[in-house]
Amino acid sequence: MNTALRIVTPSPKSYPAPSMRKFDNTATASPFDQPVNLNDYIVRHPVSTFIVQIEHNDNTALGISSGDVVVVDKSLAPKEGSLLMIEKEDGFVIRRLIRNRNGWSYESGSGITESVHFEQDADYLIRGVITHIIHTCK
Repeated sequence: MNTALRIVTPSPKSYPAPSMRKFDNTATASPFDQPVNLNDYIVRHPVSTFIVQIEHNDNTALGISSGDVVVVDKSLAPKEGSLLMIEKEDGFVIRRLIRNRNGWSYESGSGITESVHFEQDADYLIRGVITHIIHTCK
């Protein structure tokens, strides 16, 4: 089953950047002294980064649940263990790239692995590497 995704990256002028507070634990410091831009912590390449909200639970084995937000960087090269945002003919999927004795495979959120041959596999278009997962606390 393909993961339902909603692209939520606003244009830079649409919204103020999310902020959080930084605490340095000195006697005179307050955790509310300085706002900190969340983008400084999770976006390394702003031009090539997009944010996606996940709308299904078919990736829980990969640590991603419905309502989570993933940060995807198109400029990074996939490596072993990377979580990838992949476009297939019928939609988007998230897979972990794993290496085994037969070469490379994708591991799905249900634990199923599928062999992949990058030179021949036109069915899989890697859109980017997932760099962060933001979970909702309920």
